[in-house]
Amino acid sequence: MRKAIRWTRPTLGTVALTMANRRAAITQAELTRYLKAYRDAGIPVTRTEIGRDGKIVIYTTDTATDDANNPWDAA
Repeated sequence: MRKAIRWTRPTLGTVALTMANRRAAITQAELTRYLKAYRDAGIPVTRTEIGRDGKIVIYTTDTATDDANNPWDAA
């Protein structure tokens, strides 16, 4: 099986060899769909992580419990 190799123009007397771009593990449309579902459900999203293998981790917080358990407000 041959790998796809794309040759580019030589620059300053050298030949640049680049590999073809790989397919995205997750598309922007998929991530937007997930985040809109959280928004529509009323769940606040604080952070999103996307791994190279396509693993998506969405961190959420419940604002009611965060306000009640804040140690800075205990004083």
